[in-house]
Amino acid sequence: MRRFHPDKYELPIIRVAGGNRQDSSFEGALPLYDGLDENLEFLNECLQSKDNALQRCLLISLSSVEVIAQLRVASILYLSVVIPLRWLAGKTHELAHREWGERSMGKAYDLLLEAFVAIQSDPSLLLKEEFVMNIFRPLYAQLPELKEYLNYYREEKLSNTVSSCRKEDRVLAIDQAICEVFYPTKKRNRETTPFCIKLAERAATTLLVELQDSRKATHLYLSATLGKRSQAVITRAEEKSTFGMRANNDPAEGSFATLTDVLQMGGRISLASAAAIGQARYNKDGRRSKKDDDGDGEELGLFHRLPEELSTSLLAMSKARSKKTRAKFNAELLERRQAYYEKMQLEKEEKLKHAEKALIDAMYLHKQYHSPACWRTVQSAKAEYEKLITKKDKLKHVKENILIRYLGLGWVEAHHPWSRGQHTFDSDELFQHLTEVVIPLADVKEIPLFAPVSLPELPDNFIIGTKSAVRKDLDDKRKSLEVDVRRRAKVEMDRLEESGITDGVEYMQAASWPIEKLLTENSMFKIQVCWVFQVDDEEGYLVEELKWCSGVVTSLVRDKSDKHNFVDVMIRWNDEWVEYEDERVTMQRLKKRGFNPEKPFHGAWREDLTDNFEGEMI
Repeated sequence: MRRFHPDKYELPIIRVAGGNRQDSSFEGALPLYDGLDENLEFLNECLQSKDNALQRCLLISLSSVEVIAQLRVASILYLSVVIPLRWLAGKTHELAHREWGERSMGKAYDLLLEAFVAIQSDPSLLLKEEFVMNIFRPLYAQLPELKEYLNYYREEKLSNTVSSCRKEDRVLAIDQAICEVFYPTKKRNRETTPFCIKLAERAATTLLVELQDSRKATHLYLSATLGKRSQAVITRAEEKSTFGMRANNDPAEGSFATLTDVLQMGGRISLASAAAIGQARYNKDGRRSKKDDDGDGEELGLFHRLPEELSTSLLAMSKARSKKTRAKFNAELLERRQAYYEKMQLEKEEKLKHAEKALIDAMYLHKQYHSPACWRTVQSAKAEYEKLITKKDKLKHVKENILIRYLGLGWVEAHHPWSRGQHTFDSDELFQHLTEVVIPLADVKEIPLFAPVSLPELPDNFIIGTKSAVRKDLDDKRKSLEVDVRRRAKVEMDRLEESGITDGVEYMQAASWPIEKLLTENSMFKIQVCWVFQVDDEEGYLVEELKWCSGVVTSLVRDKSDKHNFVDVMIRWNDEWVEYEDERVTMQRLKKRGFNPEKPFHGAWREDLTDNFEGEMI
C-alpha cells in the first residue's frame, strides 16, 4: 500500500472471525468494501509469485458481484443502524439530564421497526442516504449529543493516510466511504445495485423477524408487539426510574476483555495474576494522567491518589505477603474445583437416576405395544374408541397409545402436547392425531427391539474422515453406561413388581372387556381372577390378601353379555392354585365392570398376559 497507494486512506480493519457478535461482522464490511480494489490487487500479486488455496478462494469470492453487494448492504446497515444503536447503548447511563434512560431505548427500536417495514415494502429505500441515514432523526431534538456524534463520525472524523500520520495529511475517510456506498463511482460497485435491492428486501424481512422474536430481548421494547418494556406499555414513572442506568453490560464484559488481553500478551502468566492485572487496568487504579487547570483530562487512579506513606506501605506489604496470598488463593481454587467436581458428579448421578426412572416407564410402554392395550391399526383404534363411554376413559387410552409410540418406541414424530397456551386438547383432537399421524408411522418406522434410554448423546451429526481410537473408546463407554442403566432399571422394575407396587400385566389389558375374544376363543382364553386369601402376617395373625389366580377358560356356560353385561364360564385353574382335585375346574361369573379395575377387588378378572410381560426387556 505504501509503495503503490501512498495517498490512500485506511479504515480500521478488525478481526470478526473469533466470535458471533453481529455488529462486528457488519463493522468489518465497510473497510473491505471501500478497499476492495487494493485487496484484490494484493491477492493477485501474491498468487503470481506463489499459489495459495486460501488466497485463491478469497480472490474468487471478492471478485463476485453478489459478494460485493453483500458488503455494500452490510456497510449501509453498519453506518445507519449499528453506529447509532451502539452509541445509544454505550451512552444511555450518561443521558439522565436529557430524560433518557434504559426504558427509553424502546423509542429507538420503534423507529428501527418502522423504517424497515418501509424498506420491506420498497427495498430501494436502503440505498437512499436521505432515508436510511436518518432513521433516528426524531431522537435528535431530545438527544442533541446523538446528532452531534453522528455528524462528527460521518462528516468530520479524520483518518491517516497509508504513508503519513501527520495531522495536515489526514482525510475524511468515513465521509468518502459513505459517498462510495450511496453514490458509487466505481463500476464494480455500480454493478451491485440490482443485487442490493434484492438483498435489502431479505435483510429487512430478517431484521423484522429478529426484532419481534419472542425469544430475544428486543421484542420487549417494541410498541408494535406491546412489549412489557415498550413505550406503549410503560408508565412515565417507570421510564424515569431507569434514568442513569446502563443499557449494556460493559462493566461485566470489560473485566473479561482486559483479562483476555493480559492472557494473550502475558505468555505463561497465571490466570489469577492475569485477572488481578486485568481488574486493576479496567478500574484504572494505576492511571497517572491529571486534570489540567480547565478541569479537562482524567483523574488519577486510586493508587496514585493515596498518600505516599500508604502507597509505600501497600507495596511493601504486598511483596511480603505475596507468596502466602498466592498459596492461599491456590488452595481455595483447588477446594473450589473439588466442590465443582463433586457437584458435577451429583448432577450426573441425578441424570442417571432420572434416565433409569424414565426407562422403566418406557419399558412398560414398549411391552404395551405388543399387547391388547395398543391399537395397532386405524380400524381397531376406531372400534375400540367407540366402545369407550366416558370422556375420561377415552382420553386416558388415547394418551396411552400416543405415549406407547413416543416414549416406548422412541418415535419423536408421535409427540403431541396435551395443551397449548390456554387450550387443552380433548380426546377427539388427540384421537385424530393418533389415527392420522401416529399409527401410520408403523409403515415407515422400524420397531425397536428395546425401549429407548434417555442419556446425553455424543455429537455424531457429522464425521470428519475416520473415527479415531479415542472417539471409539468414548462410544464404547457410552454403550457400557447405557447397558448399566438398562440393567439397573430392570432390577428396579422387578423389585417393584415383586413388592406389588406396580403390576405390568394391568397395563397390558385391552381398553374394554374382551368379550368377543372370550366368546370366540373360550377354550384357549388365559384368564386371571382376583381372589381373597387368608394368610399369616409377620406377627402370625390371619389377614386377607388379594391374589391374581391364573387359569384357562374351558367352556362358556351362559352368555348374558348383551343385556346384563356378564358371562358364566368354566375355568381350569393352574396347578399352583389348586389344593383339592375337585376344585381344579369351577364356574366363574365374569362381569363387565370387574374387568381390569384400577383397584382390584374380589371377583375382578383380566386376561393372563404374564407370558407377554416376562422376558428380555433390556
